[in-house]
Amino acid sequence: MVKYKKIIFIVLCLITAFSVYGEDGQWKTLFHESEVEFKLQHYQQAIKISKKALIVAVKKEHKYVPFSVLQLGQLYQVQGQYKKAASIYKLVADKFKNSQNENKQFAGIAYKFLAEVYGVQNKYSEAEYFDKKAIKIFSDVLGEYSSFVLSTSEHLAFICQKKGQFDKSEGLYKKLIEKYQGSIKKYSKDYIVLLDDFASLYDIRWRFVEAKELHEKAFKLSREYLNDNHEIVAIISNSYGVHYVLRGVNKAAEPFFKKALAIMENKFGKNHPKTLNSLNHLGRLYIDNGNYNHAKSVINKSLSVIEVNHIDNKEEKSFTYTNLANFYFKTGNYKKSEELFTSILQDEIKTLGPKNYKTANTMSNFASVYYEQDKYNEAEKLAKQSLDIYENFYGEMYFGIISNLITLADINTSHHKYTQAKKYLNRALSITENKIPATSPQIAKVKNTMGMYYLYKYNLVEAEKYLTEALVLRKKLLGEKHPSIISSYNNLGLLKDMSGDYAKSKEYYLRSITLADEILPENHPSKAIYLNNLASLYIDKKEKDKAYPLLERVLAININLFGKESSRALVAKERLKKIES
Repeated sequence: MVKYKKIIFIVLCLITAFSVYGEDGQWKTLFHESEVEFKLQHYQQAIKISKKALIVAVKKEHKYVPFSVLQLGQLYQVQGQYKKAASIYKLVADKFKNSQNENKQFAGIAYKFLAEVYGVQNKYSEAEYFDKKAIKIFSDVLGEYSSFVLSTSEHLAFICQKKGQFDKSEGLYKKLIEKYQGSIKKYSKDYIVLLDDFASLYDIRWRFVEAKELHEKAFKLSREYLNDNHEIVAIISNSYGVHYVLRGVNKAAEPFFKKALAIMENKFGKNHPKTLNSLNHLGRLYIDNGNYNHAKSVINKSLSVIEVNHIDNKEEKSFTYTNLANFYFKTGNYKKSEELFTSILQDEIKTLGPKNYKTANTMSNFASVYYEQDKYNEAEKLAKQSLDIYENFYGEMYFGIISNLITLADINTSHHKYTQAKKYLNRALSITENKIPATSPQIAKVKNTMGMYYLYKYNLVEAEKYLTEALVLRKKLLGEKHPSIISSYNNLGLLKDMSGDYAKSKEYYLRSITLADEILPENHPSKAIYLNNLASLYIDKKEKDKAYPLLERVLAININLFGKESSRALVAKERLKKIES
């Protein structure tokens, strides 16, 4: 979810308000030179000039001093030098917090910026504290309908959302909308962004009808009152795309992500930091769609933007590297995926803490990587940790909870702990059936896992019911060519194999292998599983000549991925020896 930030020189509003804009030509020139250098991303030069402006202001002992100080703080903030920025803002706040006239709003500005600094560092309690102090000052000095009160209140609503205080956040958004609609500001950029943020709150609460209404309104207003290539139109487009992804309608999401990326690239250039968020959303979408060639291209562009600009924005860097780790995972390079997730998780625990919801996202993804490598203990530990964090933060209203429940059910099923597995599955099924749209891909995942649970228990009637329902829903959502479709065909092949319907089993296995050869990398571990299953069927039917080349491919994949002495490679070698003998 993208939060629009008003960057950088909000102090220009105060300069106009104080009517001192043209009193000193030297200061004015330096101040604007610094602003120009900032817009060109020449941050060090901007800081150098800003310091000169501050020296001029101090020497003359006039009202320009706080403007220059706040400008300098913003220049540090935009580069991620949060400690320096915060120390500057605190100096301004301490200087003006007890003022009895309009100078007090300088303290309000400083508190507002402090809230933003702490917010981007995920220090939400501190951010909330300073937002409230800023709102109090702005309300006293400027009135409750001032732009400063409205924008700071919006940031407070966003911070409450990040803290998991969803009811409080919703209440703040509703009050703000009432204020905007009762004033001429209802067609402002701030109002459009407010609608977008409110829509995103409803999205993560699975209230998609209300969310869509707000997304549509924000998108319509952004195109009516701004030009179609405005940065805010791109931000609104990204949010609208996320809305469709959460609903499982990826086809509808892609045009919005592409539009956002096109706007950012056209406005700022392909290697500008502002293109990064759009690239990351599009990369994640391509991974989810199984479109790995496009995913790789987009991820490489994201990495290039980070490298060219020396970006240290931890949120966007984490987004990019998480996409890369998931790309490695989905394309079967478990080793690289594990290495990258280890690094990401260590960094997030250090910077965000072990119980942050973003840390939980990484734990959940990492658990899946461990599970696919048969590292069940590690997978179970991370899935449980992630589940606990999600439950404390979201209750049951989050997709990550379902993912962890599925992982835990798979682990317990693999260990023949069917009672515990069924508890996880029943809970996941209850959440999906009662709280999210019937077309969600999460429902298909739960049904598929439930089908495999019954398959392990040899309840073939129930297994076929759930596996068939999962395949039908996946085809509807994902089309005919997606990794999940391959998995469904393979699972139905297992089912028919166990029921003795070898002709139908062979048909499903061949479908899975044909599709896997078309869309998965040559050395994908899932291919080895699909090939091995069909080989087993041929061996059972005494058609060893057909099984042999399949097992050769299995052996080659397992050696390539896991090494000659790995358990998977050794099993494949043993099977080949038996056929030869």
